[in-house]
Amino acid sequence: MKRAAIIKAFLKARRWRMISGLCCLGFAIAITVIGSLPRLPMICLVGVCFLCLLGFWYADLVAFRRRYQWLVTISDSDNHCDWAKLEGPKAEDDIEEMYRSLLQQKENDKKALTQDARQQRKEQTDCYIRWISQMKPPISAMRLLLQSVPSQQREDIYAELFRMEHCVDMALFYQRLFSDSHDIVMKKYSLQTIVKSTVRKFARLFEQKGIQLQMGPLEGTVVTDEKWLGFAISQILANALAYTPEGGRVVLAKEEPCTLLIADSGVGIEPEELPKVFEKGYVGSKNPREKASAGLGLYVTQRALALMGHNIEIQSRPGRGTLVKLVLENAGQASPKSE
Repeated sequence: MKRAAIIKAFLKARRWRMISGLCCLGFAIAITVIGSLPRLPMICLVGVCFLCLLGFWYADLVAFRRRYQWLVTISDSDNHCDWAKLEGPKAEDDIEEMYRSLLQQKENDKKALTQDARQQRKEQTDCYIRWISQMKPPISAMRLLLQSVPSQQREDIYAELFRMEHCVDMALFYQRLFSDSHDIVMKKYSLQTIVKSTVRKFARLFEQKGIQLQMGPLEGTVVTDEKWLGFAISQILANALAYTPEGGRVVLAKEEPCTLLIADSGVGIEPEELPKVFEKGYVGSKNPREKASAGLGLYVTQRALALMGHNIEIQSRPGRGTLVKLVLENAGQASPKSE
């Protein structure tokens, strides 16, 4: 801590005390001059008074310094730290003691409200996750019931069921992403295994829509979380499926050292919309289901990738498709634990 800052704060806080002391000393000197009193005794008396005044100021400065440093320590400490329990100087007077008591009361009230809010949020999260989990069995049952439905209707219903399941998964991952525990565990995985597992879920829909799906060599490993990276890839594929017309093409490839490329021949993104695609709730003007879209897919995807130390980049031109790059080199510092 800079000594000059402490001295400046001390002079500002104690200026009236110091001015009063100097005025008293000046008054004593004026009496000596006006009264023609013996100079030597009066000079000695004024000198002693001045030295006493300096001593009082120094003692006050030392006490002020301790209090100042204590306050700086509190301001720099963790927000959850109980400042009243930190060892510090005693209150100077009853007014300061009342201020400290009031602050401690407000701190206790804040902690109680924070604890209640955290507990309420946890209960809401648990209920939300249970509700989402309960949606899975009916969807699976409906898939079985589709076997008795005529072929053309079956494919249409299957597509809607898949879209429903995809939305449920996104809601579940969204809730996990912003909960206290997002269960991301970083390990080494085969990139090709994760991509193939995710692509397999979309194969039927791509075939139904007449979109060609091509996948190049994806050898190599990546340090990531399997389910979260799979979720991110599924969001990109879902967008490619939605924005690519019948007869189009989606290509997955790898760029060294470890970047997954997902390119489609869809309608593309307008230049003015490209910087907004990762914003929460943003829906593009060319979205075929914009009225029903929540605009959370790319927002959650970017946040999840950032937590894993990955990055996502999008390049697009209207009418010429979109290229998505998932940079998986862990260039950033991943916050989740690694194994």
